[in-house]
Amino acid sequence: MFMRKFLTVFILISSGAFGAGFLSAFDDVPLMDGLSTNPPLVFDTETMRFVEQFVAVKKGADVDKAAFQKFYRDSLPALGWRLVKNEGNLFVFRREGEALAIEVKSENPFVARFSLSPWSN
Repeated sequence: MFMRKFLTVFILISSGAFGAGFLSAFDDVPLMDGLSTNPPLVFDTETMRFVEQFVAVKKGADVDKAAFQKFYRDSLPALGWRLVKNEGNLFVFRREGEALAIEVKSENPFVARFSLSPWSN
């Protein structure tokens, strides 16, 4: 499983699919081109982690809510995240005991919050 995920990430990075790289607080959550991040809030223990990081559109970039949502709906499943909730401004993905929520907080200017927390079946 690890090797397959590693190869998928390597191929996607090499192809330029995640042009801007990854969010600094997350191991493998891509950062969409045209977005910038703020410093994350991280609480990490041996058994769980809580992470929160905001992104905003860079000055002069052309990123709207629809393109943002499509990017994450399309790219995260390739990294093992499964979409479990899609309600307007909120997406929730799950993978390996964690839930990743992505919420558009405002659209003009565009700001979104990424939050990771433990999840159990």
